[in-house]
Amino acid sequence: MRLNKRVTVTNSELQTFRSCRQLWDFTYRHLLRPKRSARPLAVGSAIHSGLAGMYRFIYECQKLGINASTDEVVNAAHRGMNNKLAEHLQGLYEKMEADPRGLNIDELVDESRATEAEVEGTVLRYVEAFASDMQNYRVLAVEQAFAAPMLADDGRATPRLMYRGVFDLVLFDPNIGDVILCEHKSTAGDARLVESKIDMDPQTTGYIWTLGRRHFTAKWKGAAPELYEHLDAPVGRVFYNVLRKSGPKQPKWTKDGTLSSAACDTTRDVYEAALRIQEERGGPREDGKLVGPKPRSEKQIEVLNAMSNDTGKWMKRHEVWHSEEEQQRWRREVVVEGGLVRRAIAGKLPVVRNPGNCNMPWSMPCRYRGICRHDTQAGRELDFKVVADPHMEVVESEEDQGGAV
Repeated sequence: MRLNKRVTVTNSELQTFRSCRQLWDFTYRHLLRPKRSARPLAVGSAIHSGLAGMYRFIYECQKLGINASTDEVVNAAHRGMNNKLAEHLQGLYEKMEADPRGLNIDELVDESRATEAEVEGTVLRYVEAFASDMQNYRVLAVEQAFAAPMLADDGRATPRLMYRGVFDLVLFDPNIGDVILCEHKSTAGDARLVESKIDMDPQTTGYIWTLGRRHFTAKWKGAAPELYEHLDAPVGRVFYNVLRKSGPKQPKWTKDGTLSSAACDTTRDVYEAALRIQEERGGPREDGKLVGPKPRSEKQIEVLNAMSNDTGKWMKRHEVWHSEEEQQRWRREVVVEGGLVRRAIAGKLPVVRNPGNCNMPWSMPCRYRGICRHDTQAGRELDFKVVADPHMEVVESEEDQGGAV
């Protein structure tokens, strides 16, 4: 059970507290976490690790004053994501061992390969789009864990309330002279659709507020000295890098070995390349044999001409500015909510469910649903473990720092 000492909150905890008090009670008061990661979480974690590996490599190159090739940046990203992929595979294996009636070895291999392909494709698309960051910006921090005291209206630290998190990436723009916060977000949907929401994103607002006051706090574990340079530089700009987990799809072949003319979620270049294969040797028939060269049909040309090479739906860097007014409003709200969290930890607020949050057709499955409906000690021990810290994602980032940026 979490103790009611100095309360430290994260954006994830506050979001959970707002959406469902029962879920918050399981997760942040009783410190219960699922024993195995869901696949979407494993994919997102591996993508973050790959990008962290990329930018740590860029940081080291910038320190030495050397330029790295794109291949070297790709290799660094691969090294970063491989550990997380190995952890996911180990989790799948343990799941299979624990319940032989569930996942079998073929399903384990298929899921492992699908996860690796999804992560690798997403990271490579990012490298292709933003490898130029090495030349355009200076890396100040990568996956940097932080903890900062919240401030009252008079500027004094509020007693026993800390804000905690992890900066995905912090850059300095030498052309404009400002410090930029970068957040990486993976999604299953169109990367362009996030733009209308990020201006009120509490996480980036809070991170900008904290980043702008880094000189008021003790030096964070593993922080490079570069993070404490440019203290007079403006802080308010955010690069919100949205990465769609699935990439442009390969067009399908019909039973007669020609390329399908049906709508396909892909780019003009991908469809054009498939058409060239049709023209050169044809596609596979139902029996697997190639049909031989076939010209483009009028319908295929029509489909091609309607396509574009806009990759924004798969990878998009949104840019937003958080004003001082927005930051101060966020600060006031967190001070109030932090007080409510303190009361809830002490058992002075009722624990109530929010069934509407997880019963809508568009709701994500809640992994605590079983114990929410019927809470037993056996149910808890079967599917959950008790962690040592309510904010393990920050603790793990601090451990990963190991003195590195």
